[in-house]
Amino acid sequence: MTKEELWNRILEEMVVRKLAKDLFVKSFLRPLKILHIANGIILLKVADQFNYDYIYSNFKDKICEAAHAIDSTIEEVRLTTEESAPVPKKQKPIVADDETIEPVKKVIPAEPEPELSPFQHPLNSDFTFDGFIAGHDNNFVLKSAVTVSNDPLHEDSRRFSPLYIYGEVGSGKSHLLHAVGNRIRKERPKLKVVLTTTEEFFYNYSAALGKKPKDGGKEYERFFKTFAECDVLLMDEIQHISGKTQCQIELFRIFNTLHQKGSLMVFTSDRSPEKLLGTEERLISRLQWGLAVEIQEPQIETRMAILTEMARKKKLDLPLDVISFIAEKGPANIRELEGIIIKILATASLDKSLISVKMAENALNQRLLSDDQKFSVERIISFCCDHFSVDRKMLLGKGRSQEVALCRMVGMYIARKHTSFSLKAVGMEFGGRDHSTVVHAEKTITDRISKDTEFSEDIEMIIRKLS
Repeated sequence: MTKEELWNRILEEMVVRKLAKDLFVKSFLRPLKILHIANGIILLKVADQFNYDYIYSNFKDKICEAAHAIDSTIEEVRLTTEESAPVPKKQKPIVADDETIEPVKKVIPAEPEPELSPFQHPLNSDFTFDGFIAGHDNNFVLKSAVTVSNDPLHEDSRRFSPLYIYGEVGSGKSHLLHAVGNRIRKERPKLKVVLTTTEEFFYNYSAALGKKPKDGGKEYERFFKTFAECDVLLMDEIQHISGKTQCQIELFRIFNTLHQKGSLMVFTSDRSPEKLLGTEERLISRLQWGLAVEIQEPQIETRMAILTEMARKKKLDLPLDVISFIAEKGPANIRELEGIIIKILATASLDKSLISVKMAENALNQRLLSDDQKFSVERIISFCCDHFSVDRKMLLGKGRSQEVALCRMVGMYIARKHTSFSLKAVGMEFGGRDHSTVVHAEKTITDRISKDTEFSEDIEMIIRKLS
């Protein structure tokens, strides 16, 4: 395997393991190159000191983890800005001149990190309660998450189980979910904490079932035990279980098992339980047994505090007028705010210029969304409703007027063309409609586009705005 092939494999592994988002891989990691591979060490060439500092702080250990998964002989990753850097050598232990000095004793951690099963998702150690700025808007959500994590098997925590946290994309739901897991792992290391995303749960469940004819159900039993025998179950983005009937049955079975043994369960979603279209009523009922709390978009004051903390972590000196400008004019989405901070940091470093409101304004204008964010069904619905002046409730409800029907069909058409959602899933997102309705919408809009130039330009305009 060449150095270039190995680097491509490492980047793919990082995305698969969710060690880095695809956007960060393309922007920051793809341009790097492997200078040397020797003595169990990979030496990476980075462009400049800015990239060196940023990648060292945020990705070095993650790159090493991915590399080790591909080649177990790789134990370390180092960075350099020098094109002609020498082949790396392992550092020799320092020997004292005075032989009477005792050698430094190796510190053995008291509680090693628990080994993850193939069905689990690793906790992000950066997501802690200390790093979550709630403000007045989300104080109750934070308190709820802290309460269940302090003593997850206590009677009070059981009353709140399942804790169901819901809110808009980028509002901090996943941060709180990981914070719950990190607190429990730290304070009660003997408890078995299992974190997964709903999509991973579905994929692993399907794969385990597929192996039944060959292994007699061993993989499935291992899958079931991973979840049914845990003390704490953390599941992200539960809305993605929509339309997956067999997967819902399996989760229902696991839910009942955990509830009977008094385990803590925490779920996140982009909508409240009663709005989980395409989900069995009995599972929705179970999700409503505990405490459902909505996480609100942060208000301006809270966004200012979040921006200040982000800048502090990245050692970026943001003037107060810049913070105020971004908080007022920028998005409420926390992930997008972080992207803006990174953009400003890169601009200031590369241009060697002082940070100003003008620079922040440029960063806001140039911010990029991932394809998933651009063409999320929620965003498609919002843009179509704006374009056709249709009320969202009418579109998702039983409205059958010509304007509403057209708006709905256009939304379904775009969702099918620009997302990976199935016919059934798109129908569910548009008010719980049958897949045949989506098929009809696709055909109708496709036919009209081919015959009506003005209408075709209308659709293109919506797609351009989305992208």
